[in-house]
This record gives sequence, structure tokens and C-alpha cells, in this order.
Amino acid sequence: GHRDRVCAVTICPDGQLVSGSEDHTICVWQSSAPQLLRTAQGHNGALTVLAFSRDAGTLVSAADDGVAHVWSTSAWKLIQTFRHRHWVVSAALSADGRQLVTADAHEPPCAFLIWDVSTGKKLHTVVGPSGWIWALAISGDARTVASSSNGDSCVNTWSMAS
Repeated sequence: GHRDRVCAVTICPDGQLVSGSEDHTICVWQSSAPQLLRTAQGHNGALTVLAFSRDAGTLVSAADDGVAHVWSTSAWKLIQTFRHRHWVVSAALSADGRQLVTADAHEPPCAFLIWDVSTGKKLHTVVGPSGWIWALAISGDARTVASSSNGDSCVNTWSMAS
């Protein structure tokens, strides 16, 4: 298991629990009987975000090292890395795992980035109100992003085609 505080957790539709820690590791657990199945490493900082795509084929992990990784969950293999200038505050994957949205602690205030997972290229930067974006979600059809920030106490929606 982990050797330090757990900072992020998510549950896969198949029942596996995934946790991320200040020890820079991701642990995959069988949730029905607390049993460690595997440990993944790839970050140099505390994990801040873990989120599955809806089809559970990919997982995004993000950390205060300024990196978001996308993993294939079939083999727990790293498939893409997305670098940021500051720690990654929030992230979400599209239902099919093809697009990623991320927000870091210092992309222009209240901005998030839209990425193509297969190429690793940034598609758009979307600038909103003020403050950091603490939560992101992508609609099932990958046309809309919902965000919340500490600057306006609202939930905003944005076009993925921005």
C-alpha cells in the first residue's frame, strides 16, 4: 500500500478502487476484499486527481509535480503525458478516453486546457471567470465541459470546440 497520506481516490465500474498518495504512487485495489493488485509509479509529486473515462479503458492521474498522465487500464501502461507549468488542480477524461481537460494552479486564472490524448497536443485553452478551477467534467457526448472555480461560486459550461 501507500507509505504516506492518500490524496485522491476513484472507483472503476468493475469494482476496483484506485488511490493516489503523497508518496507519488497509484495503488489499484480489489474493493470487495481489500487486496492490493498493483502499484503504478510515474509522478514526482503528491497525487491530486484520479479519474476514469466512462468506458473505464483509461485513467487520468495528476499531481503537484505539474504532470497529468493518461494510463491504459487494461495493462496499466502509461500512454500519454501532459506537462503543465504548475500543479494540476483538476482533470477529466471524455467517455471514450480520447480527450482530456486539465486545469493547473497557474494557467491563466480560471483557464482549462483541452487535449487530444492520442497525439498529446493541446487543442484549446478556455479562459473563464477568476480563480482556480477546482472541478471539471465532460459530457457523455464530449461536446460540453462543466467547471467550477473559487472565483465565482458558480458552475459554468463550455463548448469543447472552443
